[in-house]
Amino acid sequence: MINRELLVHLYSPIRPNLKNIILHPIRTIDRMEQIYSEWLLFTDRFMMQEYWWLASHMQKNTTVIDLGANIGDSSIYFAQFQNVRRVIACEPSPFAYSELVKKVEKCPLKAKIKPINVAVSNYHGKTELSLFRKNVIGLNALSEGDRGGIKVRILPLATLIDKTSGPIAIKCDIEGGEELIFREPMNKRVYGVMLEWHKQPRRIAARRDLEANGFSIKKDYNVSVNGGIMCAER
Repeated sequence: MINRELLVHLYSPIRPNLKNIILHPIRTIDRMEQIYSEWLLFTDRFMMQEYWWLASHMQKNTTVIDLGANIGDSSIYFAQFQNVRRVIACEPSPFAYSELVKKVEKCPLKAKIKPINVAVSNYHGKTELSLFRKNVIGLNALSEGDRGGIKVRILPLATLIDKTSGPIAIKCDIEGGEELIFREPMNKRVYGVMLEWHKQPRRIAARRDLEANGFSIKKDYNVSVNGGIMCAER
């Protein structure tokens, strides 16, 4: 069940902004897109129950590692469930991360959520990610390595897992990075993965790597021509 009080808390700041799009001029295209994106994220996470498969399979005292947390809607969504002990919200985009921190700070579930400004892959280091505009919610990692990007810190997924205890579930929406992230052997405490894949080669790679780690693919379907959702458990 969705927490109704939490819905009101999250929707109340968005509603007047949506009205402003219709009744008042928006100063910048960035701001208009941000408001619209916030509404879409809220709708997908809470009204359409985008991540219900993973939420409905939660074991007691689970830590959710939210890869590609964006502005925090998915992290807050998972935090409301009783079986979730903690959510580690990983977001590399500086602007999206700043919005994530602000949203979590105002949330009644903030004690369960730990934001981290980091990209997650299968190696340590830094990489350059191109943003088409500075104040953007989310980023397109498919342009990784382009000039004019921003430097972001990368942590291996294994490092995050090692810093947690108890059972772990992973939500992954990292705009193409899913091709690498599950390549290494994965701790047996990870029992569930729900990921968004981008293009067929990355879909094939993620499926292969998850199965090599002992996961059974429960769902794998398209939501667009070049993207879809994969659900796996072991």
